Amino acid sequence: LTVLCIPIARLTQMSFIEAFTIYERREQHCRLYHWSTFLTSQLISGLLVNIVGALLLYVTWFWASGLTHDRAMVALLMITFIFPLLVTTIAMAIAVSCPSASVSSVAFSTFFFLTWPL
Repeated sequence: LTVLCIPIARLTQMSFIEAFTIYERREQHCRLYHWSTFLTSQLISGLLVNIVGALLLYVTWFWASGLTHDRAMVALLMITFIFPLLVTTIAMAIAVSCPSASVSSVAFSTFFFLTWPL
């Protein structure tokens, strides 16, 4: 799953940082939108990429492994869909807390690889 999650998280993290910079500059003066509106729109836009990637990964595993249709495959499907969403959300949280894109990339990699064995 990490083969899918890390590139998608980095892709969404960089676009999130660019959009967040624009949001901060625009909302600094007028304060028309709340930050939760921005965050919700970013999560919804990243949802499509995560679902398509997870579906491709699941179909590849399902047909390549030749497993039967049982509860384990449904559990694998749920894990395959939930894990990329979780990793992408953590990447966005780290991107907001870091001052630049390069620092957030290093912080995300460090956080992910230090917590992976847990």
